[in-house]
Amino acid sequence: MSESAYADLVVDQGTDFAVQMMWTDQLNEPYRIVHPSRMQVRAVTGQLLLDMPTLSGSDPSAAAHLVYNTEGGVLQVVIPSAATDKLPVGKHYYDVLVSYEATTQGFGAQAQTKAVRVAKLLYGTFTVQGRVTKQL
Repeated sequence: MSESAYADLVVDQGTDFAVQMMWTDQLNEPYRIVHPSRMQVRAVTGQLLLDMPTLSGSDPSAAAHLVYNTEGGVLQVVIPSAATDKLPVGKHYYDVLVSYEATTQGFGAQAQTKAVRVAKLLYGTFTVQGRVTKQL
């Protein structure tokens, strides 16, 4: 498991936004992402602007959320235009925490065991650019 990666995200206010991440180990094997995982966006003052849990059976167009592929190690951030429309213009901050399955080496009869671990996968600035056109 490596340290978290830094990436700045830029979102246009009032538009749909999506980004995919693939998380692999040094052998290019995907980590097995499990539920729950979460991304939050906060203003510089600490105010929560977006709270994006992993999707769990709700309408994917209804709110910002994360989608994961447990076999491929792919995590996708999805923010519909209705959610970006409400975000204040400016520079904010985010991070993505994921739960993943790790195999640990043991001794004796339990040579390998699986455990769920939590890691900060990604963090950085989350800039919302304003828009001039207010209606389509």
